This record gives sequence, C-alpha cells and structure tokens, in this order.
Amino acid sequence: INWNFSAVAINDKEAQLVFKGTLEDGWHVYSQHMAPDGPLPTSFSFIPSADYTLMGNVHEEGKTITYFDSTFLMDIAYFNKAAAFSQKVQLRSPAVMIRGSVKFMVCKDDRCLPPEEISFVLEAKTNPSVSSSSIKKSPGRNSKSSITNSSNHHIIKSSRHTAAGPGDK
Repeated sequence: INWNFSAVAINDKEAQLVFKGTLEDGWHVYSQHMAPDGPLPTSFSFIPSADYTLMGNVHEEGKTITYFDSTFLMDIAYFNKAAAFSQKVQLRSPAVMIRGSVKFMVCKDDRCLPPEEISFVLEAKTNPSVSSSSIKKSPGRNSKSSITNSSNHHIIKSSRHTAAGPGDK
C-alpha cells in the first residue's frame, strides 16, 4: 500500500487531515469498523498537543466492500484498490505540526502481510482568507466534495510513504 498524507486548510481555525492509500491489484486493507474478533482494523492515533483539537473521529471516505468471511465467521469490510480517511482538526495557531500513525494490515485472497504501523508528520495551516463564521454548507453537499471543489481550500503539506509490498517480503 502506498500512503499519501496531506493537510487541507478549511478556514481561519480548522484544517482537514487526509490519508489516502493506494493498493496493488488484488490486495485490500480493512475498514476501521471491525468486530473485536475479526482481522486488524485500520486505525489512526495522534500524539496529543495543546496546538490542536481533534474534531470528532476519523471518517472513512469512499465505498467499502462487505462480505461474510468463513474464517472469522462474521461480515468483514475492506477497501479494494484505494482507501481514504479524513480527520477534521481545530488549530490554535496558524501553523501546527501534527504527529501520529496509521496501523493497518493488507491481505489478498490467500494471504495477509503482518500488521504495519507508519508514522506521519503533517504541517496543518489555517486559511485566514476564509473566516470560520462565513462558511455556509450547501444542502446536499458533503464535506469531502466541498473540500475538493472549493477554490478557498488549499493543500498545505503532503507526504508519501510506501509500505512493504507483496514482493518485498
């Protein structure tokens, strides 16, 4: 899986952290929402800081595939080809370093690679040209499409990390 981490300025107080994973054909990564006795769910952790506050939980973007797994005897949800997650944060200064990690496991029909944890450091900045009090949500538009399509939102910092692929182990 190839991870891309970025921070998108939303307004003068908030930013959106974006985590995108691209998978090789045939491989998948699990959803965050798994039963306790199932495979390792994808999870995110953030190093606490007085410089920011997490707003809600990490959201999954895109569609998961769900199937009944005869090994675990439960429904399993996973992302195929690409996975995307986002976390909204309130910033207490115009530029903040946010540190954390993503823990995940990738699998193919007949095998899984050992769980892996990858650290990230993102510089999240506010967008002072957009006041938090002036943002209005359009009916029927979700936060992902408004972040992607709004000209007032800018990607501030991006980093990439490629986890060991099936040919590397």
